[in-house]
Parts: sequence; structure tokens; C-alpha cells
Amino acid sequence: MDRNATLRRYVDLKREAAELERKAKDVKAERDEAMRQVHEMLTKDGTKGATTVDLGPGYGTVRFTPRKTTYGDVYDERRFQAWIEENGKQEELFFPDKLRMKPINEMAREILDHENAKFPPGLGFREQVGVTVTKV
Repeated sequence: MDRNATLRRYVDLKREAAELERKAKDVKAERDEAMRQVHEMLTKDGTKGATTVDLGPGYGTVRFTPRKTTYGDVYDERRFQAWIEENGKQEELFFPDKLRMKPINEMAREILDHENAKFPPGLGFREQVGVTVTKV
């Protein structure tokens, strides 16, 4: 290959890669929105567990299982750290110098499970929904 052909090939591949990355980002955003809609549709009537559907030729029988995970959301670290110190929870919620998210997530779930429980200052929660798709 001559020099210019090699350089042109590189420029073309770089341009193509950028276009594919942009397209992938757009498709992922569409997929996330579709997943949110499917989750909402599957859980709207209060149905729990999986739904199995024969989608026809090319798809076959597919199982859709909605899931929702709750996470602790530290929105004001300074206030939450002050609460941790006041309540003697340093060992439980800190590992040397950073927050331990696993017990914080468990704490958030436990608070939500109890009707009158309140979140400590600086701590809230967020929910992440998803749908597991399994070919049957």
C-alpha cells in the first residue's frame, strides 16, 4: 500500500468508528426507553414474576421478567456523614475513608420496607428497573 492510501484508509475508518459510536448511543437510548415501557406494561396490572409469550417466527417463545432494584442515594455526603458519626455507624458504613454502598443500599431498602421509617439526612433512594429476556 502506498502512503496516501494507508492514511486515507485510517481517516475513513476513524470516521466510520465515530458514526457507529454515535449510532450505538442512539440505539442504546431507544432500547432503554423501550425497556422502561416493557417494564411498565408488565408490572402495570400488578402481575409478579415472568411472562412467557410466543412472539412468532424468528422470535419463538420468550420469557420476560421485570425487575426493580432499590439503591441508597447519598445526595448530601456532608449531612449523611454527620448523621453516621452522631449514630456511631462509622464501622458499619465506612471502609477506611469511603462510604460502603452495600450496607447503605440495604439500609435504604429496609427503610422503605417499614411504613414509618425515615431516611437519615443526606440519604435518599433511587430505583433501577430492568427486564430480563430469556429465550425458552
